[in-house]
Formats: sequence, structure tokens, C-alpha cells
Amino acid sequence: MIVQVFNLNIQQTTNPSPDNVFNISQALLNNLGPFTLNGVTVSDIHFVEYGDGGYDGSKWTNPEGGTSTLKIVADFTADIHAPPVPEPSTWAMMILGFGGVGYMAYRRKRNGSALRAA
Repeated sequence: MIVQVFNLNIQQTTNPSPDNVFNISQALLNNLGPFTLNGVTVSDIHFVEYGDGGYDGSKWTNPEGGTSTLKIVADFTADIHAPPVPEPSTWAMMILGFGGVGYMAYRRKRNGSALRAA
């Protein structure tokens, strides 16, 4: 199982008074998942605030002169199966086969009757 994190950044480019952005609701994201697209399951979608600000589930705040980034984070899970590995007996027969071909080429070259291309 492979888990990959996907980040979508929402940055407040201006800092208007009173430094609040409303209606960024965690409840909106809760209704989005989990869901599956082309064998990849998207789950645990939520906001994460980084920086000087804060996020309380519906209001993102950024203090005067500070920097704050609000990210939407999700877990991506895919069921990826490795291709089958040959059994040990298959490997043994293949190695014996290559050894046999090599030995036959060695004997023919030694006896002077090497294969000739037309």
C-alpha cells in the first residue's frame, strides 16, 4: 500500500482588517470523502494552518504583519501489487538451460564445428 500526501495551498495575499477569512469550513471537506478515482482512494481531507495565524474550523486568522498558510491535506492510498516472482524451480531450470546452451556452444567451438550464419 502506498500513501501519498497531496497539498493544496490557500494563501491570503492581502491582510485586510480584522485579518479574518470566514466560511472556510471543515464541514465542507468532511462531505468530500472518502472517494476512489482510478483505484486511488482519497480520504482524511482536512485543513491545516501553518505560520503565525490560526484556524478554528470555520475562521482563518492572520495576525498583523504575520504570515499564515492554510492547506487542504488528504491521504491518497492505492493498492499496487508487485508482479509475480518466478518460483525457485523456474529459476533453477532457467539457469540450467543457460548453462546447457553455454556448454554446447563451448563443445562445438572446441571441436571446430561452430554454428555458421547464412
